[in-house]
Amino acid sequence: MLGVVKFLGTKTGMAAIGGSLVTLLVAWGLHSGVVGIMKMRHANELRMQKETLIEQFEKQKKVTEEVSNEYQKQITNLNSRVATLRSVRPTQCIVPASTPTDGHNAGTSGSGHAGQNGVTTSALYEYAGDAERYRIQLTSCQTFIRNTWHALKQ
Repeated sequence: MLGVVKFLGTKTGMAAIGGSLVTLLVAWGLHSGVVGIMKMRHANELRMQKETLIEQFEKQKKVTEEVSNEYQKQITNLNSRVATLRSVRPTQCIVPASTPTDGHNAGTSGSGHAGQNGVTTSALYEYAGDAERYRIQLTSCQTFIRNTWHALKQ
């Protein structure tokens, strides 16, 4: 131990300590630089991933808005057509061709849409309007799925 202390007290010992410190500082600097570069790359990758996700979200939002707006227009148009049909045409009863007098339907009363002598035209218009609403919903869902699939492929 005493020999080491004597060696460190010499010029050669001091040069060795200085060289070791320089080597240590250079290694620490290189390590810090590599870690800094890795952090920058990671931050850049996260930023790019965030931008990609935001871009995909915006595409999906646009597709959803377009399909929703078209669907709302179609439903509004349908509602006004059904209302016009109900108000313009007089309510008439459509008499069934024959009434059940025996069998399993003999004791049942008509549905809420039926009048005394048959089905009213306004009930038929309402039924047709409901059927058309379901068709519009179905086609809007299909359009949404198609557009979403197309947007994801791009």
